[in-house]
Amino acid sequence: MPEMFKSVNPNLKRSPYYIVAPHYVRTSAGVRCLHMLCHWLNRMGERAFLGINQRSSRSGTNPDLQTPLLTTSIINYHYELGVRPIVVYSEVVAGNPLEADCVVRWVLNFPGLLGGNASYPETEMVIAFSRVLANAIKPGTPVLHMPVLNEEVFYPGTPRPRSGSAFYAAKYKEMHKGKIFGVPEDAIEITREQPNSQTPEEIAEIFRSVELLYVFENTALATEAVLCGCPAVFMPNPWLDKPIALEELGWDGIAWGNDPAEIARARATVEQGQVNYHRTIGQFFVQLNEFIVRSQAKAAAGRYEQKINPSVFVPLSADMRLLERWYRINREFASALFAPATHVRLSHELRVRLGHAVRVRLPRWRAAFVSTCTALLARRPVRWLFRSPQTMKADGGKGKSHLMP
Repeated sequence: MPEMFKSVNPNLKRSPYYIVAPHYVRTSAGVRCLHMLCHWLNRMGERAFLGINQRSSRSGTNPDLQTPLLTTSIINYHYELGVRPIVVYSEVVAGNPLEADCVVRWVLNFPGLLGGNASYPETEMVIAFSRVLANAIKPGTPVLHMPVLNEEVFYPGTPRPRSGSAFYAAKYKEMHKGKIFGVPEDAIEITREQPNSQTPEEIAEIFRSVELLYVFENTALATEAVLCGCPAVFMPNPWLDKPIALEELGWDGIAWGNDPAEIARARATVEQGQVNYHRTIGQFFVQLNEFIVRSQAKAAAGRYEQKINPSVFVPLSADMRLLERWYRINREFASALFAPATHVRLSHELRVRLGHAVRVRLPRWRAAFVSTCTALLARRPVRWLFRSPQTMKADGGKGKSHLMP
């Protein structure tokens, strides 16, 4: 029996982990990291729970992982026991929504790049996904690098002739409004979370058939491509100045820019890139043990006096889920149709219950939109007046409104 297990019973004096995470999705390495952290903490004999923001109906976990959901009853139980929970946030979570007094911040990308705060208070224990991120935060910041890729999906396969290329630029285009450059016109675009997006299995098949993958942002797809025998080309831009996992994985199998000599070097070192990735698996468990020691020591240094705020995990009512779905469906329509105007924040209840500030650009339609939201919150039937683009064009914006249920 391993030395670390002194009893078959859980040690109720050790602090539990509350890991705040979105619902599980296969296509996000960051989300998988958070779920896998919960899984491996439980495998290591700790008590870890996923705190999933239930603002949407997609509050799912992966049934293959040991990731029990955090509930109000569990929070109350630990409070009565007096064991101080360790709340783990990623860098995209702004502030401390659970109002916890023992916070660990796991920085999976550059602070502030994809949301959240650009710096963290001294009271938080900060760890980084990679050495590059650690140095960007503060030299000496500890690292927990998790090799989270699925090697049952991403593997070289039988050697065969390769042709063409692919590229990925989701956040580069959507968040930063960047323009694609330096990519062949017939390159296959890899997308995620879109109705016609490829599955991980389809992406792996693309990587086993093309010659190059171009990426415009830090993404696990680059390493997944290398695992499939395809070199990855990082395209430098204002939002990409260095691969996140450079010190863990090295330059093998990846090129910095599309210079032919650089691409030739990446092609020649793809197999070594695969070796570099497999080496990080053993390093992860060493770092995980260090993480447990550090975080437990932080929790033991204080008392559990103020119970954390569980409101983030309260499931939405049917009406609130309907409102969120209505907003999500109409977001693109609204942003395209509304004239530029100042952003209008909706009610405090929406911000708290939906977990984010809903912003809609409203010139003349402020009253109609807010009335819609108010009616939904009050469980009243909703009918929203709006004008079609055809009508607005025909009469210069003065025609009758059309009625949309």
